[in-house]
Amino acid sequence: MNEREERLKNSVNVVKRIIQRVANEYRDKITNYGLKDNNPEYEFWVEYNGDIHALHKFGRGDIEDCTDPNRGHAIDTCNNIERYVRQILAALK
Repeated sequence: MNEREERLKNSVNVVKRIIQRVANEYRDKITNYGLKDNNPEYEFWVEYNGDIHALHKFGRGDIEDCTDPNRGHAIDTCNNIERYVRQILAALK
């Protein structure tokens, strides 16, 4: 695995942990969730009321920015992704 592939893999893992942390707060609304690789995008989905719903697509660049060498930029990107996930899940009725 080359350096870029390794960075993407690490970034995807960071985003999956963000989604897991936030989704666990919404267990009363959703029964399952995940991040699906739809190259070149990653689709955030949840199982809600027995149906699977694709809720947001993150571009590869957005995902990779979670492990940007500029720590400030990486933190900002992760915070933005967490905010998106929270807003999306909070909107489920």
